[in-house]
Parts: sequence; C-alpha cells; structure tokens
Amino acid sequence: MAQDFSGAVSLLSGTASLQSSSIQDLIYQKIMDQYKGRIEKESAERKEIFDVRAKYYEGKTETLSIVRGGIDLAANYVKDSAAAAKKIKDLIFDMKVFLESASRDPTYYAQEFDKKLAELNSAANELPGAYNLVGAKSRTNYAANSFDMKLDEFGTKYTMEGANISSDYKITDSAGKIWMPEFFSNTIKRYNNFDSSALADTTTYSTAQSAAAGAGSATSVVVDRTDTNYSSSTITFNAGGTSYTGTISKGGLGVTQSWVYGGFQDAGGIAQAVSDVNAALEDAELEQTRLSSLQAYAEGQYSVISNTVEENKVEMTNALIAQMEEEYDFAAKIKTQYQAAVTSIASIAETQRQYSQVFGALLGKDKLMSYIYSQTV
Repeated sequence: MAQDFSGAVSLLSGTASLQSSSIQDLIYQKIMDQYKGRIEKESAERKEIFDVRAKYYEGKTETLSIVRGGIDLAANYVKDSAAAAKKIKDLIFDMKVFLESASRDPTYYAQEFDKKLAELNSAANELPGAYNLVGAKSRTNYAANSFDMKLDEFGTKYTMEGANISSDYKITDSAGKIWMPEFFSNTIKRYNNFDSSALADTTTYSTAQSAAAGAGSATSVVVDRTDTNYSSSTITFNAGGTSYTGTISKGGLGVTQSWVYGGFQDAGGIAQAVSDVNAALEDAELEQTRLSSLQAYAEGQYSVISNTVEENKVEMTNALIAQMEEEYDFAAKIKTQYQAAVTSIASIAETQRQYSQVFGALLGKDKLMSYIYSQTV
C-alpha cells in the first residue's frame, strides 16, 4: 500500500515556480522530476514487498480458517457419536432389565428385547458415513469407521478412530447361503450373496416368536433355534419346515435377536443373553467415555487453531501498521531533502543575483545558474 507523494512534490514545485529566473525554474523542475522518479521507484519496490507479505498473511488466514472449520465439524461429529453411544448404553440397560423378567413371560420380553435391539442399531447408524464413530462401514465385515482431522496449515493430521457398537450378526449355512436379520421388521432373509440380490420372497422368515399368531412380522413363517449350545458359533435352526446348520458371526457388541437365544424359553438361552448384554453394556460405557475424551480433544484443538487464526490477524495488522510507518518516514525524508534542495537553489540564485550586480561583465547573467543546471542530474 505504497503512497503517492507526487502531490507533495507538486506543492513544493508550486513554491519554486514563484521564482523569477527561468534557469532557476528549470532547475526546480529538474529536481522535482528526479524526486518524483525516486518516489515512484522506491514506492513501487516497497509496494511489491508489502503485497507479497499481505498475500502470505491472507493465504495463511484462509488456510487456517478452513482447518478450523474442519476441526469444528470433527468436534461436532464426535459429539454426536458420543451422544449416540450414551443412547446405545441406555438401550442395552433396558435390555438387561427385560432379561431379569424374561423367564416369567418369554414371548413378551423377547419381543421387547428385539425392539430395543432394533433401536440400538438405528442409533448406531444415524450418523453419516465415515463420520459415524459408533457404526460399521458395512454389514459384511463390521469394521469401524475413522476419519482424519487436520490440525494445522502444515498438513498435520489426527485420526479419529471409531468403534462399532452396533449389534449385528449373520449366519452362513452349510449350503453357503447368507442369512441376514432385518431388525425393525422382525425378519431374517436368506441370500445367495448378501452383496447381490435376495432369493425369492419365500426366503424371508420371521424372527418374532408371536408371528404365528399374526403379530410382529411381515411373514408368519417363523425361524426357530433347535439346538441349545448357545455359546457355540455353530447353530442349528428350523425355517419353514426345513432344518439348517450354519455358523453365526457377530459384529459390534455381539448381542443378537432373541430367537438366537432360544426365544428365552430356557435358562441356558437367558443366561447367554445376560452374558452378552453385560459385556455389551461394559463396552458401550467404555466407548461413551472414550468418545467424550475424543470430543474434549477436538474442542481443545479448535481453541488452539482459533488462537492461531487470531495471532495471524494480529501479525497481519502489525505488518500493515509497520508499512504505513515506513511510508510516512519515507515521505518525511523525501520532503526534507526536497525542501533542502529548493532552499539551496534559492540561495545560489540569490548569490548569482548579487554577484551579477557587481561582477556582471565577468560572470555573465546566468553563468553560475547554468552551471548548476548542467550539474543537476
């Protein structure tokens, strides 16, 4: 932001133009042109330096602001994930309470248990994509999500790691078919390949124990577990009059629908459900605590980057002030030098006039001033 000092030079040259001698006027004009050229050259050089400096600070501010925005988003996503973890923990606690009474009315509490499990999985999958730190990337491998949070303008990153605290499962039967539950519809579907398309509608079975009475499911064909080895990964079950044997794989918290626990019809199934739910409750509590700590870290980084943004703004302001002070000092220096030059020329002109009156024949009318003009470069 270099200043234009031609106005100051014009003011001084206006004073100079009041002199009577044409040679003196030419000298004034020559000096003014020299100082004007110097002003333009040096101001342009300093302006170029300042523009580079200003672009640096402006670019840094923009970059830091983008980083701060990313950290703010990350902190909010972690906050939402922590809230989801708390909701999941509360739902698991409800499931634990249901299990305490399951032996008195297995069918009713199995239905209530499955409703809470459906709500749990809904809560775990509400947040979007990779920013969901409580859900799974997919239902095929149950891997947790993660995303990078940029910490500064240099590309330093911190990986926000998630943990899958949904509660899903799948069964691979002896024919290689995949059975996947649909939690809210109380059904389970048999797929040729889960990543492809389902088989015919007749391969959709109800997981609700009251489905035969016409409630809780879109189909009345119920799937029932026929073995009682609840702690084993091998499972035997009946669906639509056909017996199947398969391997059950659990993801996330590892709690399944009630039919996998025998519909709570025997003590062994209830005991396994209690064991799974207690472990899930502990995992959910730990994850809620971890996410709360992660949220605090992200919010702390937001404060750090905000301070950096403000510091950069202060530096930019100070640089602007310093530039203005430099321009002011330069203007004062040029003005002083110009005025000194004008005063010197006026003094020489007066000397020329006085000597011309006495020694006019020897010096000539403008001989001294002509010499000064020739030496003014």
